Amino acid sequence: MTEEFVRFFYPKLSKKKKKDVERLVKKGVKKSVAVGLLSAGKCSYPEALMISKIIGEFSSVEIFSYTEKPQSVCFLANIDDKKNLYIYPQYRLMKPLYLNKKDRKQQDYWYIDLAIELHIVNPIDDDSAIIAIWGMEYDGHPQHFIESGIQDSNLRDLTINTEYDINIIHITKEIWENRSRLVHANLSRFIERRYQDVKGIPFNDLENRQMNLTKLPTLDLIRMPDGSVKATHWLTNVN
Repeated sequence: MTEEFVRFFYPKLSKKKKKDVERLVKKGVKKSVAVGLLSAGKCSYPEALMISKIIGEFSSVEIFSYTEKPQSVCFLANIDDKKNLYIYPQYRLMKPLYLNKKDRKQQDYWYIDLAIELHIVNPIDDDSAIIAIWGMEYDGHPQHFIESGIQDSNLRDLTINTEYDINIIHITKEIWENRSRLVHANLSRFIERRYQDVKGIPFNDLENRQMNLTKLPTLDLIRMPDGSVKATHWLTNVN
């Protein structure tokens, strides 16, 4: 899976991003991780480097799955036999219809720079259930600090927390340079606390939590000329 992913995605990167991949590799980042991060959306080198350091805390990070169009990747890290972490650069969430742009005919989406799903594995059939999601945004673009950008970000974060129970932390260049240990501690304690919260809860109860019932949608809602709404697979609607 890993070799196939790199072989397919690396040639699709721009010359600049290929150079960025090599820069990351020289810093000890796995090539598959570097390619995966820089293939996701508009991920910059500083953002990719920061994310690679965050997820580099886990003992093993491997490619779990990927899609060719649009280009996306999911990494897997195992804590133990019963706990898996699914790591998503540019995590895709459906934007509530009431916030869609006027006259928008296709479903709108939000993308979180990094999301880590905490899963409990069912030992009976190896199925898993999400128990929590750690979300992170890298505020490295000037747009994040102007008034309109802050307002948009606040509305988005509030809505995502309300609809998906994901609380997003924002990391600036300055925070990462001066307080990176605090970022690592935040993630580490989040993982520890969330798994402790569900200790002893039957798997069936975890599986039926709202978070699992509203899992990342695989369908796009397309508004047809007659006003009706049609659901189609989201991968088929990318130009």
